[in-house]
Amino acid sequence: MSGGTRVVGHLFNDRTSVVLAVRDGIPHIAHLGAALGDVAIEESVLPRGVLGGGFDHEIVPALLPLPSHGWSGLPGLEVSRDGVVLPLDLRVHEHDGTTDSRVFSMRDATAGVIAHVEVSLTAENVVTVSSRVVNNGDSPLVVNALHVCIPVGGHADDVLTLGGRHAMEAVQQRTPWGRTRQVVENRTGRTSHEQLGTVFVGSTGFSEQWGEVWGVHLAHSGNFRIMCDSITETLRTVHAGELLQSGELVLQPGESHDAPVVVVSYSSCGLTPASQNFHRHVRSFASTPHRPVVLNTWEAVYFRHDLDTLTQLADAAASVGVERFVLDDGWFRGRRNDTAGLGDWWVDESVWPQGLTPLVSHVRSLGMDFGLWFEPEMVNPDSDLFRAHPDWALDGALAHPVLGRNQLVLDMSRPEVRDHLFGRIDAVLSRTTLPT
Repeated sequence: MSGGTRVVGHLFNDRTSVVLAVRDGIPHIAHLGAALGDVAIEESVLPRGVLGGGFDHEIVPALLPLPSHGWSGLPGLEVSRDGVVLPLDLRVHEHDGTTDSRVFSMRDATAGVIAHVEVSLTAENVVTVSSRVVNNGDSPLVVNALHVCIPVGGHADDVLTLGGRHAMEAVQQRTPWGRTRQVVENRTGRTSHEQLGTVFVGSTGFSEQWGEVWGVHLAHSGNFRIMCDSITETLRTVHAGELLQSGELVLQPGESHDAPVVVVSYSSCGLTPASQNFHRHVRSFASTPHRPVVLNTWEAVYFRHDLDTLTQLADAAASVGVERFVLDDGWFRGRRNDTAGLGDWWVDESVWPQGLTPLVSHVRSLGMDFGLWFEPEMVNPDSDLFRAHPDWALDGALAHPVLGRNQLVLDMSRPEVRDHLFGRIDAVLSRTTLPT
């Protein structure tokens, strides 16, 4: 039986409990699952046990597990200075909290690294884990990886992932979770259809209304890694974080980085309640109570723009209660199909000899807002912008750049690119007399 583990927090409601503990300065989630009720949790010893033939003390699944803790799985934090990976030993130096959250501050004075992790149980019945790494040294710190560790039930024997492709999104794939590690990664640099940043693990054969289920989601639209690790027959963990490229994240002395929030949903009654927890959590961020009813012109006309057709479409939209009329792709110069014109943000005079003002005025006279479609971060090679500035596009200087939907991505990190786009978009909106 292990010793030296102290419970420092119990976050709970009538459906979920999160027990937070510290062992030898290492903070971890001792329980995330079924509600334990409003009872005092033992603060002396948590009976997990020590395996024979292994370490002489319990290896806990720390919030940020490290090799120095005896952890042999995916490190929670890996950093380097001057090309050398630092042997981190982060230990809690203070922690504080409320009835629904607790913050742990950890540091390694020798390495000059500080980490903060906050665990919260929200009103929507999801657990959020926020993490931050701080460069407390006197030289640049490269962050190679930052993954939060979420322990789940040892009887979670199924893994459900979601992936697919365009027009076949979010296809479920269920895999038995034996003594294995299962990894879901996104390397596209953006949210992709191929891999969604959520996994569900649970009891064998869990269904929509039956079985224990843990959902783990990374609130991030870029590259990520989620790894389901079956450490032993009784200890299973899910690790989630950004998938950082070499040298991508460098912190100067005093700088910090906030990692994407990990959101965990637990249900004792199957997949449906776990999903609904996520839905309620997302809706809690709504900034306005009313979202206007929108008509977007794309499927109605595609690139076939003319004033008569679109004014008739606006009349029909107003008659059925549409509140915002959005003119989609095809209004700008040279854009008669999806192979050309992207990046040339001028109203196409051959299609709109009077500009967009007649359509805008008609739409607004019907009591609707007017919206205009832009895709400023992209460019077609067949465009005046690209011909003038091929170096502004990522891979644009290559002899054979890799295109997607006949497009390249503009390098928005360059001030001159941002200034050009702002100027062009501002000119279009100003001349179109859009409301401010």
